[in-house]
Amino acid sequence: MKRFKSASLTFALLTSLLLVPMASSRAADSSSNGQNGNGNTQQQEDAPWTFGGVTGGSPFSQGAHHGIEFPTRERFAGAAGALAAGGGNIFYHASGSVITNPKIYVIWYGSWAASSCTETSTASTPGIINYFLQNVGPSTWNAINTTYYQTINGVPTYVPPTAQWSGCFVDSGSQGLTLDGYSTATPGLKKINDVVSNALNSNALGAADPNGIYFVLTSANVVVNGFVNSSLPNFCGYHDSLVNAATTVKFAFIGDAVTHIASCAGQTVASPNGNVSADAMASVIGHELVETVSDPLGNTWFDSARYENGDKCAWTFGTTTTLGTAQQNTTVGTRPYLIQQNLAANTNTCLMSAPPAAVAPTLKSFSPTSGKVGTSITLTGSSFTTATNVSFNGIIAPSFSINSDTSITVAVPVGATTGLVSVTNRNSTVNSSSSFTVPVSAPTISSFTPAFGPSITITGTNLLGATSVSFNGTVGTNVTVVSATSVTVTPPASGTSGKITITTPGGTSAASSATYYFPAGAISAPSSAAVGATITITGTNLLGATAVNFVGTTTVSAAPASTATLTSLTVKVPTGATSGSITITTPAGVSAGAPISIAPTIASFTPNSGTRSATIVNTVTITGTNFLGATAVALTGVSNVTIKTITATTIAVTFSLPMTLATSTAAKFTVTTPAGSVTSTGSYSIT
Repeated sequence: MKRFKSASLTFALLTSLLLVPMASSRAADSSSNGQNGNGNTQQQEDAPWTFGGVTGGSPFSQGAHHGIEFPTRERFAGAAGALAAGGGNIFYHASGSVITNPKIYVIWYGSWAASSCTETSTASTPGIINYFLQNVGPSTWNAINTTYYQTINGVPTYVPPTAQWSGCFVDSGSQGLTLDGYSTATPGLKKINDVVSNALNSNALGAADPNGIYFVLTSANVVVNGFVNSSLPNFCGYHDSLVNAATTVKFAFIGDAVTHIASCAGQTVASPNGNVSADAMASVIGHELVETVSDPLGNTWFDSARYENGDKCAWTFGTTTTLGTAQQNTTVGTRPYLIQQNLAANTNTCLMSAPPAAVAPTLKSFSPTSGKVGTSITLTGSSFTTATNVSFNGIIAPSFSINSDTSITVAVPVGATTGLVSVTNRNSTVNSSSSFTVPVSAPTISSFTPAFGPSITITGTNLLGATSVSFNGTVGTNVTVVSATSVTVTPPASGTSGKITITTPGGTSAASSATYYFPAGAISAPSSAAVGATITITGTNLLGATAVNFVGTTTVSAAPASTATLTSLTVKVPTGATSGSITITTPAGVSAGAPISIAPTIASFTPNSGTRSATIVNTVTITGTNFLGATAVALTGVSNVTIKTITATTIAVTFSLPMTLATSTAAKFTVTTPAGSVTSTGSYSIT
């Protein structure tokens, strides 16, 4: 995106929008297709972002947390008018967390004065911002965030009405004065992430705080790619996270937009504190503060279009009052500010102060009274408008629809079991007077891991209440139900490889599609064989065998020639196999060995000729394999061959050639071992 084409046009547009008192709740028309100040239509502005050619991508290791856009940015003023209605209400996503003890840390980065952390003047940018952050925690505006919560074991924990100032650091530019934002990766440039990491690694702000929000506030001379003062301006600020020393650190970036003030300010000529740049930064800081607290990792509170609470109220200011020539809409501490509205949880209403305390709900009935997971249920009662969650026997539904103050529609969540239905708001929880019945379905197994091991995790459906797990008929121990979709179990010490089944109150599952493997038992193999021969090996739990290992002077492995059954397989004795033992490799490990002798082979002999004589003794060295244990060496037509020395690969023999032996004789050597005999292919010449 590009900034406004005309500063004068921008000011005129903003003046017409912002200097007229607004209603306390405002939702723009998401179907608008009018031109924004930067020439894009609203539909273009609201399209999912593309990082590096990938929709919803992010170059950060902690990026892309909720699919479309995280890190979440504050789009500049002319590009954010249609967020409120586009994605409906924001709602809680059951796996997400909020910051339950928010602490504020500030990094003044760039050409700020060395005293910026202690500045509280009413005129300077650091003074105006420091005062805002030191006093915003207990403000009525920040109290809107107390409507947000997380749930652990079915118990909601709400955001507190505070945000504590906890540390400050001035960095004159350790990472350079040109930085990359979240959506760019320029060789040689550091990122905002690096500014935060430097402050933490140098211990300037103490150890990484899991409850901290680290605000990086850059001066006007610091260019951040993607910020409004760069060549591709498209945001005024954003929030993200990084990992530092195993702590997930939440941070936000907001820059001084003084050179492009119309993009990031509600007022460009006059402002509540007489410093349009500082007042603009305060508004964007507020936006990022409430988003980081309610959705720190982009997986907790957002609408169906993935917008967070700050996005939903971007650039809406509610009712304003005149302060000289400026407008204000709230007081933080004792100072006036014009900051964007915030959204109350489970509503589509932008506010400037927390909604009234919730009236305790009542739950009179629900219909139907039974149903499987996914069934739509309508609850009838009162004070439902402020409901924050609905649960079935303690299992919270990830979302629900408030039809009216007396009606809620909700789907039976995964993992729900028969029991009471509950509705919770910030005031209290009310339970139904009767139970909702969830029919118990038979379990299913979709997978398990590992294929062999001391503990197995089974994944499937309807696993609650699992009582036993069978491994091809042998029952395991220590069955632990993790959730409706996960069970752990200790396999039996021994058994036969095969399929797994699981039993719950709903019945017994069909056999798993995969095989669980037990270690192979003792195996038997032929006592001897020749290289190239196909042999049969028998034993137990040979199913899934991947290799047959011939362990001798060296180890040579071969793939089974036939698919292994539980009790047998065949294999071709591989080239290079030597006498020793055979083992079998299966997914459960390597079996014990069975002895085998491999028949010898003859490769050559030297010298390759001898002389007939009654007195001459010829010495020949035969080279080959598997000679150990040789019992005899024969040479055609010669009866007096004597073995002198033997190794696994050589045999030295002596003999005399009788005068009666014809010189034309095709004399060949034959070596005999317990594993068999082998005859040379070449002939020994007679002279």
